[in-house]
Amino acid sequence: MAALTPAYEGISDDEYKRRIRAWTLYDWANSAFATTILAAVLPAYYSSVAGATLPSAAVATAYWTTTLSISLLIVAFLSPILGTIADIMRGKKKFLAIFVGMGVVGTGLLVLITTGDWLLASIFFILGRVGFAGANVFYDALLPHVARPEDQDRVSTRGYAIGYLGGGLLLAVNVAMILFIGSELGARLSFLSVAIWWAVFSIPLFRRVPEPPAASERHIKGTGGLIAASFKRLGTTFKNLRKYRQLFRYLIAFLIYNDGIGTIISVAVIYGTELGFQTTDLILAILLVQFVGIPFSLIFGRIPSRDDANRAIYLAFIVFNIIALPLVGAIGARTLPADMTGAPPAPYETVGAAVGEGTYGVDTLQLAGTWTEIPEQTVADAILAPARAAGATAPIALAVAVVAFVIAWIYGRRRRSRPESSLWSVLTPAVLGIAALLIAGLAELLVLTAPDPTPYVTSSGPDAAATIEFNGQQIEIIHSTGPDHGSWNISVDGAPLVEDGEPVTIDADSPTLRYGVPDTIDVGEAGIHTITITPADPDGVVSIGEVKVLPPLRTSNLGVILGLILVVEVIGLALSALFGKSLFARFADAMTTKRAIILALTAYAVISVWGFFLEAVFEFWFLAWMVAVVQGGSQALSRSLYAQMSPSYESGEFFGFFSVMSKFSSIIGPVVFAGAVAIFGSSRPAVLSLVLFFVVGIAILATVDEQEGRRVAVEADRAIERGAEEA
Repeated sequence: MAALTPAYEGISDDEYKRRIRAWTLYDWANSAFATTILAAVLPAYYSSVAGATLPSAAVATAYWTTTLSISLLIVAFLSPILGTIADIMRGKKKFLAIFVGMGVVGTGLLVLITTGDWLLASIFFILGRVGFAGANVFYDALLPHVARPEDQDRVSTRGYAIGYLGGGLLLAVNVAMILFIGSELGARLSFLSVAIWWAVFSIPLFRRVPEPPAASERHIKGTGGLIAASFKRLGTTFKNLRKYRQLFRYLIAFLIYNDGIGTIISVAVIYGTELGFQTTDLILAILLVQFVGIPFSLIFGRIPSRDDANRAIYLAFIVFNIIALPLVGAIGARTLPADMTGAPPAPYETVGAAVGEGTYGVDTLQLAGTWTEIPEQTVADAILAPARAAGATAPIALAVAVVAFVIAWIYGRRRRSRPESSLWSVLTPAVLGIAALLIAGLAELLVLTAPDPTPYVTSSGPDAAATIEFNGQQIEIIHSTGPDHGSWNISVDGAPLVEDGEPVTIDADSPTLRYGVPDTIDVGEAGIHTITITPADPDGVVSIGEVKVLPPLRTSNLGVILGLILVVEVIGLALSALFGKSLFARFADAMTTKRAIILALTAYAVISVWGFFLEAVFEFWFLAWMVAVVQGGSQALSRSLYAQMSPSYESGEFFGFFSVMSKFSSIIGPVVFAGAVAIFGSSRPAVLSLVLFFVVGIAILATVDEQEGRRVAVEADRAIERGAEEA
């Protein structure tokens, strides 16, 4: 019995707090991977540098998406098995160390990636991503052993808050490195900094947090070894899944609503770019979410805490933000001056021969010298190979999934009459069906996001020149790069384009032929201009596919925007402090962990609807602040609620299932989003469609009985303790 005493029993308050600090510091350590590697730096570096030798940027994106999906699938199917093994052999910290080491090594090796090393980049990233996600399984599984049940909400949200701070600080340092050292070297050093940061700040957890007790070592004896015992335990868990009905229902709700949260996080920058927001605004908004999420994560962790006298004030402040931010953001964007809010200016119109805002093919170019057309089919053969392979794979994978599910259903019915038959006869085809279904969805995602090929024109002489007359300020040239392309000169209105005292050129040189490369040219002042492109080298090749006249630049006053947000927050704090307890005391008393999550999901539903109508930079900042209000709290409370309804002695196994659900939700949401974009031709309806994830997630979560789930988990732990006593 003593061996199964919870790790927090019988220790001093000071030691308990030290363990809490050590556990939460790991969030500080690994969040650097989430911000720099997953979100901000590596995706762009993979496309522009590692994948520079691929046929097009679209192919590089497809390879990156496939790489990410492979890593997710590996973790999704390893997590429950590894978690079960860790429960049996008392090895959560051992497996945590293995995966942290794997992640640190994989991330650190990215410093070696240079031009064209996309395959190595994929391998190293998969190693790092598997390490990151696998370590999180065992890190999360330590929560019910580190924190007492009544503290788990606050400890989990504290971890997310510290993680926001750590990830945001290193991301800010890495952005500065890229700006001052150079994009390529700065990015490579950023990857190395993440590995060092992750390794160093993981040390306190390994030193201070003890290994929790095992579920039972006796599972190994007479079962054919550790692996066989783990599979037997998994089978028993599936068999007894009806006993954990509330937990299973919660997992389904989590799968659905976390889909929406993950998709909003992953598409926010892309969506902002599509709306014409500047890169600076988008990067700063990411940093804003990181730092603003810190206090709000802590606030959310205190709302369900019944021993906190100020929980009514916290609840009032959150509700105020959910109501005030959209109102002030939407009204301010439509009433304040456009040069302050970043509202979209009137589009550039076509004036005579000068084309206005829009995308134009090669027939718009005025060509001088010798030019040859590259047919659309030739371009398609180069850039659509992954999409075509995916198109052939999707129906096959879907057919395999259908057959596997039918087999699982048949064996399931047979097992009802033969309970002694192996459960794996049902689980094996079911798992195969899920994997095939995910592969089909990923393949369809590649098909939906494939670019439309267009014909190109290419020059073959020193007197070649391509000219276009346009009305605007910025123009984007979609061209190819290659070993014979060299660099191109840019002339505006008959004179060389100069920036910072140097002539502006397009560097089109690359080791292999690649289509779909964009370069933006800013002529300085809006108006009617003529741009001419010529080869800098007499033997150089100029190859162009499309020309885009970009929309007018948005202008906004970031100081005014942030000032107004702070005014809203100060008013909210004042009103909450004055009237929070009198108006929200009754609601705060009824607030549980589940209801706090529902409150956050309601805010996400508002964000989805608001995103559909989003127009101005002003609104984007208010919306980003609202995401920061709920993002950390929703994820931290989701983790703690799951911990509360899971048997603590089997936390590795159950958090393995939790990891599976979170990985699946990283795949399904983007597929739905891409499908909506393909159907409607715009990201706006796709953003609006995400509201379904939150509505359905709330509906299912509302049916979960938290108390019943906790009761079942406590009974399961007591049964394990009785078994240990008997053994």
